Order: sequence, then C-alpha cells, then structure tokens
Amino acid sequence: VLTNLSLVYNTIGFYQVMKVLTTPLLVVIQTLFYGETFSAKIKMSLGITCLGVIITTITDTSANLPGTLIALSALLVTCMYQIWVGTKQKELECSGFQLLYWQAPLSAAMLIPVVPIFDQNIGNLVELPPNHILIGVLMSSLLAFLVNLSIFLVIGKTSPVTYNVLGHFKLSVIMTLGFVFFGAPLDPKNLFGIFVTLAGVFWYTHIKANGQ
Repeated sequence: VLTNLSLVYNTIGFYQVMKVLTTPLLVVIQTLFYGETFSAKIKMSLGITCLGVIITTITDTSANLPGTLIALSALLVTCMYQIWVGTKQKELECSGFQLLYWQAPLSAAMLIPVVPIFDQNIGNLVELPPNHILIGVLMSSLLAFLVNLSIFLVIGKTSPVTYNVLGHFKLSVIMTLGFVFFGAPLDPKNLFGIFVTLAGVFWYTHIKANGQ
C-alpha cells in the first residue's frame, strides 16, 4: 500500500531512487540486527547494481515532504517485510506456500477498511464495471498473487538481498525487451545503465555461486 502511495505522491524518478535504496538498507538492517555478514565483494557488486539501476531509470527526482515521508515508510516496511518472509519460514519451519496461505487473508482483512480512505472513487461505484474491466482486474489480481508468491519462494530459498538483485535483473530484461521488440527509444544513458546493472548482477551471482 505504502509503495503504491509513494508512486502517487512522488515523481517516478524519486520513487525509483527510494526503491533502489531497498537493497543497501536490507544490508544495513541485516548486519546490525540479524547478525548477517556481507563481504566487501558482495557490497561492491550490490553498489554497482544499484548504480546501474539509477542510471537507467532516474529522470526527475524532485521531492516533497508528504511524498518523502510515505516513501521512507514504504522503504522501511518493504525491507522488514522481505526480511520477515525469510526469517519466519526458518523460524516456523514452513514453506513459502504455507506462509503465504496464512499471511494473504490477514493482509486482505487489513486492507479492506483502508481502501475507502485512499480510493475516493470507490464511493461512485453504483454498478458493476463492464466485463473487460472486470477481466483486467482479475488478471491484475492473478499477476499480483504470482509476484507475491515469487517473493516467498525466492526469499525462502535464497535471501532478501538476492531477491532484490533478481528484481534489478528483471528491470534490465524488461528495458532490453522494450528496445528490441517494442521500439522503445534507445537512449545511450539507459543502455549504459543496463550494462552497469548486468555487470553488478553477474558479479554478485558469480560471488554467491562460488560461496565467497
């Protein structure tokens, strides 16, 4: 919810900056409060990856007080959520499917009372939307469920930091597909940013694969 609100109250550029900060903040929180250790090589690979994402996506980074407070809150909540997804699976000795099975209904119950507060148009809904809109909503809900499931599965098998690196890799792939298949303008800055991101992702993968 906070992440979506951040996009409403901030520019896309500022939203992306705060989203990229998830990775370094995860490292800080896990180091200070969960006893995790990250080698210098891991930190450097993460730094390169985040820098590449910033170069690729950042445009306007203007900020405002309400948007900044929401973005900072979203940043902290996202980090803790991802950490707890991993720690709770180990603590409860359950799978990602099992944890999501119990977490999803609680999340829905918490969100239902909040929806009328932030979605002012819901009061104007006096009849069911057309079928194509309902289908779009259902498809969006299904995709959201699959994304949420991927969080639990990936973090359960790896770590929150690795999940974020995977997300940065996904962004690079999406940008590249946009250039290749959908005729998106090929900006040299974006191309350089993708190259830097992939360099960081591949270095991180190499380090983890070799157990360094």
